[in-house]
Amino acid sequence: MVFKELDDLLDRYHAAGASFVDGDPEPQKAVFSHSADACLINPMGIVARGWPAVATTMDAAAARFCGGEITFELIHRVETPDVAYIAEVERWRARLVETGDFGSGELRVTSVLRRESRGWRVVHRHADPIPPQLPPHSTSDDP
Repeated sequence: MVFKELDDLLDRYHAAGASFVDGDPEPQKAVFSHSADACLINPMGIVARGWPAVATTMDAAAARFCGGEITFELIHRVETPDVAYIAEVERWRARLVETGDFGSGELRVTSVLRRESRGWRVVHRHADPIPPQLPPHSTSDDP
């Protein structure tokens, strides 16, 4: 049952990512911890600590996108009854609101999840861009 609930959260988390690159941060905010120790390190270099700062950062970042799509490649997953983490590669493409042009990118993302009173939640997310000069095997187990 524990891991079924975690799987359900991860499904919602990925669906929330799709909404995020379409300009809607609300599903992402719903799967995130609203605690004082919530932390978001996004690829724009902003470190947000505590729920109010995390929510504000999500709002600002999602407002930059519309008409987007995203895919997820699971690299690693570890779970215990109360804490889990995943490492993924996210590949996104979206229209950038500021210019109207499409942008795209690949992110290395580590997310820490924990069981809270309202169920599993993301308590920490760290995403950074994968530099284009890295060889393909740098994001997988292949040598």
